[in-house]
Amino acid sequence: MGYKNNREAILKRKEVEVAKANARSAGRASYWTPKVGISLIRVWPAWTNDGPSKGQFWKDVWQHWGVGPDDENTKAPVCPAKTPPGGKPCLVCQDLREKKASGDPAEMALAKDQRAKESHVINITDLKDPTWTKENIEELKAAGRDDIPKLGSLKIQQYSFGVTVFNDLLAIYADIDFTDPEIGCNIKIDRAGKGKLDTKYRVSAERDNSEAPELDPALPDIDLLKPPAEPYMLHAALEGIDYEDAKLQLAAGEPEEAVAELPAHEEVQEKVDDVEEVEVEEELVTDGDPTPTTAEEKEAVAECWDVEYEEDDGSCQECLYFKSCGKTNKDRLEAEAAVKKAEEAKKKAAAKKAAKKTAGKAKGKAAGKGKAAGKGKGKTAGKAKTTAGKGNAAKELSDTEKRLVEAMQ
Repeated sequence: MGYKNNREAILKRKEVEVAKANARSAGRASYWTPKVGISLIRVWPAWTNDGPSKGQFWKDVWQHWGVGPDDENTKAPVCPAKTPPGGKPCLVCQDLREKKASGDPAEMALAKDQRAKESHVINITDLKDPTWTKENIEELKAAGRDDIPKLGSLKIQQYSFGVTVFNDLLAIYADIDFTDPEIGCNIKIDRAGKGKLDTKYRVSAERDNSEAPELDPALPDIDLLKPPAEPYMLHAALEGIDYEDAKLQLAAGEPEEAVAELPAHEEVQEKVDDVEEVEVEEELVTDGDPTPTTAEEKEAVAECWDVEYEEDDGSCQECLYFKSCGKTNKDRLEAEAAVKKAEEAKKKAAAKKAAKKTAGKAKGKAAGKGKAAGKGKGKTAGKAKTTAGKGNAAKELSDTEKRLVEAMQ
């Protein structure tokens, strides 16, 4: 005789297995690229309510392209300093700052080309190719994928794009939530050109609201896609070596200076806010020269500092040292002025405190000596009265004793 199944436990296990499959799928994404002409897609809503992508339909990625010892051996590591949650060490960013500071035109140009560039990833379904076909599944198997979707199931792919497409999507979203499965709408992407320099995209919405395809399975967790690179991955990219060799080199302490923590943007902003306090614990700005030199100053610098400033470049971060980057807006000028004002207040307070302390010691010393001098004067005057008189006795006081007596009066 059989026993009754625990339906609740079985369904819970199903959810776990779906989540695992989604994780594998997201970690090895099925990327979609618009073809020349018009593509019609459905953008799916947020897949998570936790982590850096909480409540948004996209994932932010900052990536260094073309990193390597030569043109034949390059990688594109994801920047851990900028990719959310950010604030982690980035050996590539450090290397690029050194190239920028070298003064060598070729190195400076390379630093500009390899700096982290912003992109975004979303879950989409191509409405002209919405389901997994037999041919698709065979391609996945041939690629060694073990997360094989069901034949005929909804094909959810990942679309990665730059700032221009992202801004267009946000502008449309301001008018309508196109990701809503019931009352949203489809997105039209018109691509012109094939090359790197002549490709242009035009993004628009199909204004007649349309219901999305039935969402099955659940949305892939694309936070697992393009995670921030670990130090050994960054070192491998810079040196043109494999990951195992990079791990061994870092474990041996090469390079030692490369593992220093970089401040997150929020930490830099806290230092700017702290200048409102009169008691400044450390100097953040040098007089005259905006270049950070001390350890304390370098700690307060945004990791993008000294990269050629471009007004529409979202990678430029707020920090106190902005002159070399060309950032001279009112807020930063006020922040620098506030820092200098706080430093002056600190110096004045220290000088006043030192003067007060010195004056107190001098007064106490003078009082002690003056009292002794007073006793000495009385004794001397008494003796003088029996001999040559008070006037002659006063002459026996030294110049120092006279000054002490006067200080007491």
